[in-house]
Amino acid sequence: MSASITERLRAGTVLGAEGYVFELERRGYIKAGPFVPEVVLDYPDAVRELHREFLRAGAEVMVALTYYAHREKLRDVGREGDLEAMNRRAVRIAREVAREGGALVAGNVCNTWAYDPEDPTTRETVRAMYAEQLGWVGAKVTMAGSPSS
Repeated sequence: MSASITERLRAGTVLGAEGYVFELERRGYIKAGPFVPEVVLDYPDAVRELHREFLRAGAEVMVALTYYAHREKLRDVGREGDLEAMNRRAVRIAREVAREGGALVAGNVCNTWAYDPEDPTTRETVRAMYAEQLGWVGAKVTMAGSPSS
């Protein structure tokens, strides 16, 4: 069994892999624009290989490509029907590769346009959206990417 995130942090720096969307765009697997992780369904082998490259480069945490894979973002690009499958596949791919090198897996959530700091009712909307996504991800560690104030 590999060391937990807490044990690894106590021992020093823990490297995580990030930048999947930009690298997969550079390689031609996704299009510029909404940056949804549709690639996990459309080109899963490309995602798997990128995880392996990060693992070989020393990453100890494979970040599942669940960034932007929440209801609001996917609705905007016409892929809301793929929401659960996209999240589950992203985590499955990350876990497969993590097992190859004793790495950990983290989920990833991102900013949302649904939150309005001036409207307290949007808090519950956002909480429900993230709870839905995190329920599918099931990771013990989750990273928040691109937060805004």
